[in-house]
This record gives sequence, C-alpha cells and structure tokens, in this order.
Amino acid sequence: MVVLDSLPNANPVARLRAAAGGATGMESALRIVVAQLLDGLEFPATDLQAVAERMNVRLELRRGLPVSAMLTRDDRGFKVICAAEQARGRQRFTIAHELGHAVLETHGLGEPPRSGRAVETLCDRFAAELLMPSSMFERELRDGISLERLISLQRRYGTSLRATSIRCSQMTPMEIYVADSRDLLWTTGNAARYDGFLRSLVARLVDTEQRLVRKVNLIRDGAPCEDWRLEADLLKGSRDVVLLLTPANQPADRDQGRLLGGPSAARDRRAAAATRNSGRQ
Repeated sequence: MVVLDSLPNANPVARLRAAAGGATGMESALRIVVAQLLDGLEFPATDLQAVAERMNVRLELRRGLPVSAMLTRDDRGFKVICAAEQARGRQRFTIAHELGHAVLETHGLGEPPRSGRAVETLCDRFAAELLMPSSMFERELRDGISLERLISLQRRYGTSLRATSIRCSQMTPMEIYVADSRDLLWTTGNAARYDGFLRSLVARLVDTEQRLVRKVNLIRDGAPCEDWRLEADLLKGSRDVVLLLTPANQPADRDQGRLLGGPSAARDRRAAAATRNSGRQ
C-alpha cells in the first residue's frame, strides 16, 4: 500500500514508488516498473513501440523539431514526439526518457513535477533501466569489460556508445575517454584527470591508426595509483578515438580481434609487440 503522505506532488521519486506499488528505494522502484513493462517482450533490444503501447502512449518521429523530444497530451492520451534527425541510439534513449516522464504523469497524487534536475535525472535513470536492464547488464559484465564487449553491448541493446559506457561504469570499474585530434569529446568517471597523457595517445592513434593495448600506472592526486589496463582504437567510420581504462586485474577478453573497425590483425600484432617492448608508461 502506498502511504499518501509520502507522495508530495513535487517529489518524482515518490511518484515512481507509487508506480512500483510502494517500493522503498528509487533503484528497486525502477527495476519493478521496468520489469512490468518488459514482461513477455523479446529482448534485447527493448521494443519501445511495444512498451509505449502498454503505457497507452503514441510515438511520433518529426523533422524540424526545436527540441530533442517532447511529451504531449490530448483527448487520445499521451504522445512522445521525437526529433527524427537524431542518431538511432540517441533517439531511443530520448524516447525512453520521455516515457519516464509519462510514468510520473500517470502515478501519484496531484499535479506531477515536469522539470528540474531531480526529474530529469530520474527520467535518465528510467531510460537506462528500460534500455539496459540492471539484471541483464549485471550478467553481461560478470567477466569484465573490454572495448570489444562494450561495442557489442552497444549494438545488441541499440544504445549509443556514451549511454552504454555510462551504464557499464555504474556496474563495473571502468573509465572512458573519447576525443578527436583536436578536442576532448566526452568522458566517464575520472578519465579527464589524465587528459595530458591520454591526449598524447589520441594523437598517436590518429597518426598511425594502430590499436593500442597496454598496462599503465597513472598518477592520481600526486601519487601513483593502481595499475590500469588501457585499450584504445579508432571508432569505426570516424577519426574519433575511444580509450577504455579498467583495473589491470579485471578479467578481459584475451582475443580482441579487430576492434571498432580499426587496423588489421597484422598491425594489431605489431602494435602489441611495440607495446611490450616499450615497458610500463
């Protein structure tokens, strides 16, 4: 039973708990609500059209939209209107985020909260759980993470590299650094702290197109920290470089093969040999 006093109109977590039948915490409420929405559906990747139909929400892609998406309501119910120009992974996350707003609109008492940091953060967490459910991702990451596995998860679940990286970093120790020859594009975790060192690796990969795997000892707060395993490669179809940092003792795929459409296997072997000869960074 949901205690009415626990459902102030401006509290998005309380409204989520109402949708979950009074679950005590945000994460447990997210899991319950999403599990109900996905029950019986084929997976992965999440069928957002089927989920929207279960919620009595219509989906529409529209070009020229001034925002990434919006949730509207008319006499037929709710509708998510999403910018058609977005990349597929980004578009799916945006639709899932708006479905989170729909959950808040239809549960709890009184006028729901529609804006603010707490609301947007909760809808982002809802989108992540809907597209990449915790129970499934925890199993996917039991053997650790590698660039090959990260890209495989992105493709299987129909999500962007950034959303997939953030989700993985919530469940396993890892940091991602993505840059081109001029600019840092985005990071997860504390990877931005090592910008100078990682920038030099980006420049090397852009020039040589050679995938890199090595063990590195990074400096944090002026002192050496634990060893890290670093993987770096060019993203397929672009000149952007992605670097993955994981604890050196974490399990990882032994046979990486070709990563992200990067260099040939022969060049991979030459790069690995050069890395072994160069010693620890």
